[in-house]
Amino acid sequence: MDRYPVDFLVFPDHPATDALRRQLPAGPPVQILRHPSGRPWIVGRWSADQILTAEAGPRRAVLLGTTSAHPDTLARLLHGPDGLDGIARRTRQLPGSYALLAAIGPDLRCQGDLATVHQLHHARIGGITVAGNRPQDLAALARSAATGGLPPGAPGTGLLDEESLALRLLFPFAPLPLALRPLWRAVPAVPPGHHLTVDANGQPSVARWWQPPEPDVPLERAAETVRQALSDAVAARTHRARRQNEQERINEQNGQNERIEQTDTGETTNGSAYGALGRPTLSADLSGGTDSTGLCFLAAQEDVRLITTSWVSRDPGNDDTMWSARSAAHLSAAERQREQAAGPGPGPGGDPRSVGDTAHGKGKEKGKGQGQGQVQAKNEGERSGAVAHRTNGAGTGGNGGGSRHSGGSGGRGGSGNRGGGRGSGSGSGRARGAGAGNGPASRSRPQAGEHLSLPYADAPTWYTPPHHPLHPTATDPAAPLALFREAARIAHQARLVAARGSRLHLVGVGGDELFSHRPAALNSLVRSDLRTAAQRAWTAHHLCRWKTSETLRTLLGGRPYPRWLAGSASRVTAGGDPRTCGADWEVLSSLPPWAHPDAVATVRRLLREAAAEAPEPFAPLRCQHDIVRAALRSGEIVRGALALTAPHGVAYEAPFLDNAVIDAALTLRLADRARAGVYKPLLTRALRGIVPEAVLGLGTKNEHSTEVHAGLRAHRGALSALCDDSLLAERGLIRPAALRHHLTSLQPHPDALRALDPTLATEYWLRALTPTHIPAPSRPTPALPSSPFPAPPLPAPAQGTP
Repeated sequence: MDRYPVDFLVFPDHPATDALRRQLPAGPPVQILRHPSGRPWIVGRWSADQILTAEAGPRRAVLLGTTSAHPDTLARLLHGPDGLDGIARRTRQLPGSYALLAAIGPDLRCQGDLATVHQLHHARIGGITVAGNRPQDLAALARSAATGGLPPGAPGTGLLDEESLALRLLFPFAPLPLALRPLWRAVPAVPPGHHLTVDANGQPSVARWWQPPEPDVPLERAAETVRQALSDAVAARTHRARRQNEQERINEQNGQNERIEQTDTGETTNGSAYGALGRPTLSADLSGGTDSTGLCFLAAQEDVRLITTSWVSRDPGNDDTMWSARSAAHLSAAERQREQAAGPGPGPGGDPRSVGDTAHGKGKEKGKGQGQGQVQAKNEGERSGAVAHRTNGAGTGGNGGGSRHSGGSGGRGGSGNRGGGRGSGSGSGRARGAGAGNGPASRSRPQAGEHLSLPYADAPTWYTPPHHPLHPTATDPAAPLALFREAARIAHQARLVAARGSRLHLVGVGGDELFSHRPAALNSLVRSDLRTAAQRAWTAHHLCRWKTSETLRTLLGGRPYPRWLAGSASRVTAGGDPRTCGADWEVLSSLPPWAHPDAVATVRRLLREAAAEAPEPFAPLRCQHDIVRAALRSGEIVRGALALTAPHGVAYEAPFLDNAVIDAALTLRLADRARAGVYKPLLTRALRGIVPEAVLGLGTKNEHSTEVHAGLRAHRGALSALCDDSLLAERGLIRPAALRHHLTSLQPHPDALRALDPTLATEYWLRALTPTHIPAPSRPTPALPSSPFPAPPLPAPAQGTP
């Protein structure tokens, strides 16, 4: 399986592409989809489960990402009016999260998703527009093309943009549109909700494809829409898991055939390990909150082997562990009931059902074949601090069960519908649900699900530096990590679930952003229901200790977005508190107390310049703009996390961030968005009947200060050493002495801790990008070294390559 995230470049069918393709650096083999002329159209790396293609005459479409659609479905959507716009509009009905690349003749359309999990960029290189999903690849190609003497684009295309580095120091994040500004010159992102069109001459245009829905749907109807959208989103992931499972089965079978051909003894193995898998494996966070709990119960309705994970805090007052354990117990009970009701089912050699065009499929078929022996040896996860608990069929024989035994020559396992049956043969280890086998079957993974309790004390601490000798982690070459402090923990979790067979990991990222009460809703509600808005603002005024002026501004403030953006420039200070009473268009950002005065001046200027461009908000209503802005931040988190988990063969998936789920959440009537005594009323109502009432609607949010301080204590020396040769300081962006003071403080101020993450993430990103022995560029002419990072593996195809 591909151990990297999907990456690709998109080229127009233009003569300039012939010269540009020769500038692609050599590297490992890549996939190439071609124009009818034979020129490269899409060049990159992806696995078979990440791509869906269709063609109908001169019309072609490619989906790169996760979807439950079939090629025939996509092919049908190519027919119809309105050209590329029509194709994009019709494909929006397909569940999942993906980038759409479509072509009609020489005209191209490139479109990502609303939350920017699949973000697109473009650049003018060699006289034509090239698009891609990784800005660093476009920047590297631009520098290579300039070195090769091709026509230059904008001045400095592909060079490091130091002013963007200053924006990266803002916390909690930069306001739009500056949050979308890339770290390389002239490599802009396609704005969220917009698409890029490239014509036959290689000329680009950007237009909007997304409009916010009207928030006028009552709670019950909106909950039905959210329930269906979430079910489809989760089913798209289980469909991809089945595709992965089938591909692994094919790969294993091919490898087995090769081994049979090479033997002279005539002996064969006991069958394919992957052929005996049956259900594909999927893992998911089970933190105990409504978001992750809902995803786990939705996934449990699918025919997958589910591995759930939860973190065990050092803080005894943190009750997340209790709630996740309760949820895991309910999942286990529900699984046993399903297996007992199902009775004998398909053997492990075949997929239990055939998935149709919708998320849940339209057809089911029974698999055939006798269960083969499976053995699970103790794996890396059990040696690395994960406490595993069986979540179904543990310790029982009969339907859905399977006795647990070890060693010996065979034995009788359970006879449930997940591949139980008689097993014979020899081997050591613990057999689950089947007798022990031999040969490749000894590498089989168990059919039953698991719940992994992950003690923080046995995992990498927060703030573990990248490339730490004990817990090596990576950085995201596209941008500094939004979850820097948790990077080593995310990679550790990915290693554990990968060892148990998971290739997709579900997370509840985006749930809070879409379904929690957001104060900006009061400003939108007051226009339709003054009394309700005033009552809720009065409650917030007292409970949250808002100032009277801020409460009135939240309710009645009417400044257009560009004016708010311009006004925020003067409020950006070094060490200012970004938290304010009430709410506006977005959270007011601030710079850390160690920011250099030049960095403060740069950020203020950039805010004023951005405001002068009169940017449009995502929606006329502040509430909807605020939700989409929060979803974009979640998309950034997912992109960074994927860079950490992909090297372990695990994709980080956030179903809440699918377009359909965001649209469904935005349709809710504003008066129903917050209800007294109900936490996340829309999501709670949508999950009723799916999640047991006993674990539905958890309304507490535990903080993690214990983990924060433990991580800082563990790594204070390594982090403070950054101040000795800081690349940010060399560029005049921070004052290293001030940063060292806060890093070595016995009790850092909470605001300083919040400001620490973006600074450390940016510093380590620079170090991964630029060797420390290369001096910082002068401020008037910032530039990158010739090879700041490994070149993307996008080689020019050899002559005659299909």
